Amino acid sequence: MSYQRGWDLLGTMPVGFRWSLKSALAGNPFQLPFSQLTDIMALRFQSVRRVPGRIGRQEDPVVSRSSVETWKRYGLAVILVASALGIHLLLDPILHGRAPFLLFTLAILGSAGYGGLGPGLVCTALSAAATAHIWIEPAWSWRVAGLAGVAELVLLILVGIGISLISAALRNAQGATIAAMRDRDASRRVAEVLSSITDCFYAVDREWRVLDINARTAEYIGRPAEQLRGRILWEAIPELNGSALAQAMRRSMEEQSAADLDLCSVVHPGRWVEVHLRPSPESLSVYFRDITERKQAEQALRISEDRLRLAAEAANIGMWHRDLESGEVIWTERGKALFGLGPAASLSFARFLELVHPDDRQRTRDAITLALSEPGSPIDLEYRIVRPDGGVRWIMAKGRASSDQAGRPQRTYGVMVDITARKTMEIELEEAKGTAERANAAKDQFLAVLSHELRTPLTPV
Repeated sequence: MSYQRGWDLLGTMPVGFRWSLKSALAGNPFQLPFSQLTDIMALRFQSVRRVPGRIGRQEDPVVSRSSVETWKRYGLAVILVASALGIHLLLDPILHGRAPFLLFTLAILGSAGYGGLGPGLVCTALSAAATAHIWIEPAWSWRVAGLAGVAELVLLILVGIGISLISAALRNAQGATIAAMRDRDASRRVAEVLSSITDCFYAVDREWRVLDINARTAEYIGRPAEQLRGRILWEAIPELNGSALAQAMRRSMEEQSAADLDLCSVVHPGRWVEVHLRPSPESLSVYFRDITERKQAEQALRISEDRLRLAAEAANIGMWHRDLESGEVIWTERGKALFGLGPAASLSFARFLELVHPDDRQRTRDAITLALSEPGSPIDLEYRIVRPDGGVRWIMAKGRASSDQAGRPQRTYGVMVDITARKTMEIELEEAKGTAERANAAKDQFLAVLSHELRTPLTPV
């Protein structure tokens, strides 16, 4: 099914089916192709929709007949009557004024065969009116005189009605056969599509009776699909009774709202499932998959992050991460505290540079730019910052820049620690060293002068 076919189908569906298809496309929990989703909805739509009509009028199961098609069917009836009338008038010298019953009968047969009961009856009425007005005595009058004329007119009407009814019955039988074939084909294709879905799927009606269920779901539940299909859901899967999933399903059906949930499995305790609920006015579709491995990986990741966070806090270390594509900058709470910021403070690279001491700002920017130009090279910096309260602190930052497969830098990440105490000690040591060196220099100069004076004889007074 093409994309255009999918959207054409969407426009002709009832509100409930359009809502279901839009919900499936919006969530699309299993990332099925658009064509496959529209196929599923089209098949389900074909298998349940039947437009009631009068005898002989078989509506298309997907697209309603337009008013243009209706005009065509009834217009053909008028054209056939006019054609029969015209042909007979041309042949009137040969027929010697006899009524064109055969031509009108053929016109009725064509109208009923193409358009059904309605056009057949219209053609019958027009043929009877033309016959009564033109050929039955008195001619060119709407009055019918004599039993022979009445009998001919009644016979034409009965033949027309009979042909119309027979044609309608044949059309209905043909339509029923085509509909049955389409239903069988739709059911087969639905079964094929559902079996191709690697995740679990089942659908229930408003009475909670299981309508569809794929083999993957039956395998997960541990019961044959034949034993589940057609049964009440709560009886087929008693483990669902009173569960969080059952409550979510009832709420989704009542409120006609989609839902996406991560829940503990009621069939396999200790395992996790990702559930997607997609309701429609007539049914509720449930998609789910086992995500136990993912949950375990997430739990392990959370434990690892907690351990790293505790270690960083114990060592008074802040961590940072910068996404170069989105521009997002993420700092841990400890990292923000090092810069004198609150936990809720938002940061950007420009804001970070504003906090760097003006004398160290250009050097810091150049070092980061160099690391980005050579992905994988380390970031190793010591710089001063000016906190919002005016305090000046020394920060040591170490990190790296990572790149994508094409070698383009994607992000930078690393750690930072306050080294103000160490820097203060280094400065004090440097100042003490300078003082000592100056004292030594003064001492050396004094001793040199003293030695010179001692070696030089006193000048006589």
